[in-house]
Amino acid sequence: TFTALILQDCQHQIWTVQFSGKDTAFVSPRSQRYTIFGKVVSKGNCSDNSSNTFRLCRNFVCSTASEITREPVAKLFIVNNVELEEGTRLSVEINCGDLEVDEKASNLTILLLKD
Repeated sequence: TFTALILQDCQHQIWTVQFSGKDTAFVSPRSQRYTIFGKVVSKGNCSDNSSNTFRLCRNFVCSTASEITREPVAKLFIVNNVELEEGTRLSVEINCGDLEVDEKASNLTILLLKD
């Protein structure tokens, strides 16, 4: 398929990332800038009727300093020029504690930006 060709031709430059709970399997191989796009889908019901959003963050704990973006759940998003240090892992925090990441429906694609 077309996607398979891209992945084959751009080894170590493009990653398709799945979720394990709120964490991803992606760890930045070096300090570099990336473009990140995809969607985060939740499962469950939010009991407080708040808007369903998520934060994509650097490392395991989401904070204002580690936040990369805040987006609506289940909508395709793109963030350009994201700087990640070597060893940084991406994680997600959903604004409603009753919701979980739908691991099968959520995915991220990460593209290495050339200097």
